[in-house]
Amino acid sequence: DDEEEEDDDESGLCVICMTNVADTSLIPCRHMCLCLECSHVLRTQTNKCPICRSKILTMIRVAPEDDTNANDGNGDNSDDQER
Repeated sequence: DDEEEEDDDESGLCVICMTNVADTSLIPCRHMCLCLECSHVLRTQTNKCPICRSKILTMIRVAPEDDTNANDGNGDNSDDQER
């Protein structure tokens, strides 16, 4: 059980630094395996996906689910607050 939980915790981490959340998707391969900081370094050093080694044309930073739900545009964040 503990081993399975550990795998789940690591699955969303950057494959380079293994500490930050992977929030950057590589195009065209669509691997989301890098944090923002490591994506900048990788782009200047190799410009290849660390998973499949395909050439990176562009990168897209994807907001975590918590951030997209935190503010739905109406200015009311009451769902995030306990009363």
